[in-house]
Amino acid sequence: MEDALETVRRGEWFFGFSSGMEGDREGILRGVMEPSAPYIYKVYKDDAQRRVFQLGTEQGPVLVKHFRLPRLKDKLRIGRFAQGEFMAHARAQARGLPLPKLIALYERRRWGIGVSCGLVYEFLEGFRDITQQESAFAAEMLAALYRGGVNHADFIRTNVMHNDATGETRLIDMENSTLLPPDSLKGLLMQTQRFIEFGGLGLEHPNSQALLRQVYEMANIATKLSFNAFMNCIGQLLTRHRSRKERRRLDFPPEVLEFLRLETGRQTIV
Repeated sequence: MEDALETVRRGEWFFGFSSGMEGDREGILRGVMEPSAPYIYKVYKDDAQRRVFQLGTEQGPVLVKHFRLPRLKDKLRIGRFAQGEFMAHARAQARGLPLPKLIALYERRRWGIGVSCGLVYEFLEGFRDITQQESAFAAEMLAALYRGGVNHADFIRTNVMHNDATGETRLIDMENSTLLPPDSLKGLLMQTQRFIEFGGLGLEHPNSQALLRQVYEMANIATKLSFNAFMNCIGQLLTRHRSRKERRRLDFPPEVLEFLRLETGRQTIV
């Protein structure tokens, strides 16, 4: 992966900039290595695990996602964080998903052990989280994930960003995403279930029903599954919370898989 990046080293710090990516590199280096500097415009998240903030540079703001690596096992597995998300993001983007541009990744190591790491993204100026009621934007992203063969694994409204002025929609936080065969029915079902579960409105709520109808039509799955069968599968998945590991692996209850086999006439459900 390092071969595909334009690298900069500053003492304990390693920065890898996406090839051909323009921007104020010195401003990014300064803002990441000296986070107390007055260039931090806004902090969106700040806890023991990570800090997400808007960093000002001479060529405009960028978004920094900084992993603190508080545990020893995190420090020893530093590659699972910034590098892992960088590669997941790049794979999803290569499949045509509308994602923000990834400007750089960085790592700080001391005696070979990870200290911290992070990613620098394009700042989505004018974008906002969608609401649970804006089902059309969610359905648009779910259909794109379905066609592209990508499992986001945490498809919730705060990971879907929309710009009212331009009409553009972007998907963020691909750190747990995995690749699937295109048109994966299991992927579509699990991600739709996650969006409804996170919203807390329940399957029968009008907004959830609108989402289901829009997803069904935008993904064009009528030849695979009837709408009632689609809704039935979502309902069964909603009977309990599905962990992140289950969502990443697309672990389906045996009874749901059997139902899908009967409905689709296929022994293998992907």
